[in-house]
Amino acid sequence: MKNYYQIIFTLIFISTFLFSFDNISITKSINNEKVLKFYPNFSKSYSGTINNRYEIEVKLINESNQITGEYSYKNQTQSLRLSGTIDSNGSVQIKEYNSKNIITGSFTGKIEGTIIKGLWKNKDQTKVYNFEISEKSNENKPLSRITLGNYQDEFERNLTISKSNNEGSINFKIEQFDNNCAESIEGTAIFKDSLLAVYNNVDENCKITLNFQGDKITVEDSDCSHGAACGNFGGTYKKQK
Repeated sequence: MKNYYQIIFTLIFISTFLFSFDNISITKSINNEKVLKFYPNFSKSYSGTINNRYEIEVKLINESNQITGEYSYKNQTQSLRLSGTIDSNGSVQIKEYNSKNIITGSFTGKIEGTIIKGLWKNKDQTKVYNFEISEKSNENKPLSRITLGNYQDEFERNLTISKSNNEGSINFKIEQFDNNCAESIEGTAIFKDSLLAVYNNVDENCKITLNFQGDKITVEDSDCSHGAACGNFGGTYKKQK
């Protein structure tokens, strides 16, 4: 009888341990999932103030939670480079750099709809001011100036432009098919400004630049691999009716 109770106790202990381990694993998985979430990519222009006094113009690009951009004070031509991060909740931490690549200050804040607000600090944090910037009108957003659909170049290669799920990016697909070549490439290009989008596949060392010019798109193909009979995808593609 004693052995019977020992066996029951052992089974209960093992079941409890496995249940606890399962919960730990689930919690870790959930936590890891949170870490891996990305804030939607975007490319936006903002205007606003620091200390409710100094007017600024800001350009920000988010690509996989990495923020880049620049800003300048009103009536000044020289701009300061911006580099930082954004988390899945829209909280930003951005440093500013002068032309000599020296840190001169930082922005810490959060995106709330079309507004980013928080604190600006100078390099040694002797000055700490509130800042608030707002998105500019729709006419400055990339997709408001881009025509979706099919384009074709003089070699009858096809370029298809479609809307992506993330603001600040565009989906594309280029196809070239003839007697000697059958090849295509597709992906999502990130807007670097309102008329320039870049696809960069680091693993394959392939970069495609799309320059939007009304009813045509100039494509630059940098280091993308191609079959021996295929040329690169570079060229001017015109909108098809």
